[in-house]
Amino acid sequence: CFYLPRSRGVDWYVLDEHGALFHRWHEGVEPLRLAGHYLQFIANVHQRMRYAAEQQGREREAREVELYRLERTGDGGWQPVPEVAPPAPAASVQVLDDGAGGMTVVWGEHEFSSLDGGEPLAAVARRLPREAGAAPWFIGDLELGGGDRPLQTVDYLARRDELERALAAARAGG
Repeated sequence: CFYLPRSRGVDWYVLDEHGALFHRWHEGVEPLRLAGHYLQFIANVHQRMRYAAEQQGREREAREVELYRLERTGDGGWQPVPEVAPPAPAASVQVLDDGAGGMTVVWGEHEFSSLDGGEPLAAVARRLPREAGAAPWFIGDLELGGGDRPLQTVDYLARRDELERALAAARAGG
C-alpha cells in the first residue's frame, strides 16, 4: 500500500499480488486512519483467498502487507517511506456479496440481508448516523461469490470501493 498526502485528502494506491494497481482518492480523511482500515481489509481478503486456494488444493503464499508514504525527492522523483499504521477500529462493516444480486451486511450485532427484502446497505446506513456520528465508515471484510475466475486483491478493493460509495450515498440521503 502506498499513499500520497495532499492538502485536501490522500491518494491511496495498492499494488496487488499480480501487479494490478488500485487507486482511490479520499477527501478529508487522515491518511493513517485510512491505513488501518486498508491493512485490516487486505489481511481479511488474503486470509479468505488462502482458504479458497486450500479448498481447491492450491498453495497460496502468505505475504505481509507493507505501507509506504510517497514523498517527493529533490530531483523531482518519488521515494517510498515505510510507515506503521495504527490498528483499525474494531467496529467495521462486513459484506457478503453473492455476485448474483444477493447481499448480507453485518455491522456489530446487526445483520441485514437482501433475502429479507429491501436494500441491506441502506438499512445499515440508517443506523450508522445515529450510532456512529458523521465519520466515514469503511468495509472491513468482504466475501465475494460468483465468477468463473480466481479473484485477486484488486477485485475485492474495486467492489469495496463501489459498496463504500453506495453506503456513503445512502448515509447522505441520496
